[in-house]
Amino acid sequence: MERQGESLVNRAFQACITATCIIFSVNAAAFNPYPGNDNPNTDDDVPGDPPITSPGTQWDDVPPDMVNSIELTWKEMTGGFEGKTGARPRNGSISGFYNTILDQVMQNNGKLNYCVRYESDVPVSPDLRDDIEAALRRNVNAWFSKLAGYNHFPHQHIDVNVVGWAVRNRSTLQWNDDPVPVYVGDYYENAPQCAQVCGRFFHQEAGYSYPQCPGGKANHYDQSLWLTEGMNGGAGGDWGQRVGRSYFTGQVKSENLHIFLHEMGHGFGFPDYYNWRTWTQSTPEPYSVMVAGSAFEVTDWDRWMLRYTWDRLKPRWD
Repeated sequence: MERQGESLVNRAFQACITATCIIFSVNAAAFNPYPGNDNPNTDDDVPGDPPITSPGTQWDDVPPDMVNSIELTWKEMTGGFEGKTGARPRNGSISGFYNTILDQVMQNNGKLNYCVRYESDVPVSPDLRDDIEAALRRNVNAWFSKLAGYNHFPHQHIDVNVVGWAVRNRSTLQWNDDPVPVYVGDYYENAPQCAQVCGRFFHQEAGYSYPQCPGGKANHYDQSLWLTEGMNGGAGGDWGQRVGRSYFTGQVKSENLHIFLHEMGHGFGFPDYYNWRTWTQSTPEPYSVMVAGSAFEVTDWDRWMLRYTWDRLKPRWD
């Protein structure tokens, strides 16, 4: 079980089962980075949420067999299955959490910056460095392309950039031009990390300008791609994605890196489905990249789940 940043927040909600982990800092219940906005998406709203076919949305196109599983997934995301095995509590509701990947992209005006935490001694060539950045751009947009043009989502494409590398030894990185900062010997949880003064996870205040980060706000990172030698499965949350080094680099040119896509889904607040049958008795689990062994790409169901989430959280930015 990974505990990224747990010591820096009042509490952390974690649901970690088998090979995957969703990890969020949920101190946000007392922290609203949108002052003056009376967030309508509070835990108290869960029982009275509008139906999926509410006016003003584009739900006429949703296949009927997806409706129940989307509604039930949102119920879990907002703490509606509190007390059931593997379900988050109401105080872990996504409605009261303000550091989802959607929050990050909206606050960054369509950009998402990454630190690569390279927990391995296997050398990285300049070509592999560039391939890793390209894979991040491709796979982040595999999710966000599903929102393009939908209900005033303002971005057609997310600008994804690697703004730092963290390693044990500088010699692991086989380039000398240093196009972005390289952090050597800075450890957190026994793994290399980019400077915390540049990390969004550690500075979630509204309008934070990263005054101590070399290069300032332009060089801050929102997410970490944590590549760990010998790791199977993965972990994900608002802080980023952790996957095996050999998995990611071995498939770096693949169209879909499905473990990464799954872990990124946790950054939107989506759950695992290992305990779906304890949450609901009659509705089949969805065909989704979030369901282990189900899909290996972002599916049509995932598209509508992401759109439903956008509809619910959109008042934050109106």
